[in-house]
Amino acid sequence: MIRIKISLVILILLISSTAFALRCGSDLILKGDRKIEVLKACGESEFREEWEEETVTHITGETDELRGDLIIGRETNIGKSHVNHLEKWTYNFGSNRFIQYLTFLNGRLRKIEDGPKGIDRDTLSGYTKSRCSQLIDEGDMKIEVIIKCGDPYSIEFYWEERFSGVSSAVRTRKIPRFFKDGNEFKKDFRMKREKIHQQKRKFVNIEEWTYNFGPGHFLNFITFENGKVVKVEDGDYGF
Repeated sequence: MIRIKISLVILILLISSTAFALRCGSDLILKGDRKIEVLKACGESEFREEWEEETVTHITGETDELRGDLIIGRETNIGKSHVNHLEKWTYNFGSNRFIQYLTFLNGRLRKIEDGPKGIDRDTLSGYTKSRCSQLIDEGDMKIEVIIKCGDPYSIEFYWEERFSGVSSAVRTRKIPRFFKDGNEFKKDFRMKREKIHQQKRKFVNIEEWTYNFGPGHFLNFITFENGKVVKVEDGDYGF
């Protein structure tokens, strides 16, 4: 009975660990690990995407302050910016394991995701040239495109800066105030109304892969943003 309980506990731990852990050889990679720890355990990834996301926040506050018998409004302005650096690493461990996508936030492992079954590069074959563009789905990662279409003929890449719309909100909160009344220190509160405006800026890594399967097939153009397919187009006949 004790052995059964122990086995169930181990099984539960193994099942739950798939959401936040990755085994590379004898090492176990966990969420929160640094990039250098992942690199040491798992080696170089096949693909590495990098981009930045910045949130700019502007806060305008109006505070009601009691001075004697008068309520005086006082306005404050605060501006701040926060930049996150993101990376996504793709690991292909071969046909016996699933492809792994590792997302890092500011140098720490944030997410581990399973992809499709991996491939052996030396035996990669059998993809259908005439249907390459039809096999690609929006949201596919680079390794998934290679599984379906093979390696591209050429790659073009550039960066693009994008701004999202401004979001606004209003909040009211109590601000403590300490003051001296005779020989005693007392505490009361002021009400502060704040208007919060936020805008997000993202630096997007864009790549366009070109597939040229010869004069009997159309050229295929596949556009990626931060490693994910966003557009698939056919061109003229190849050469």
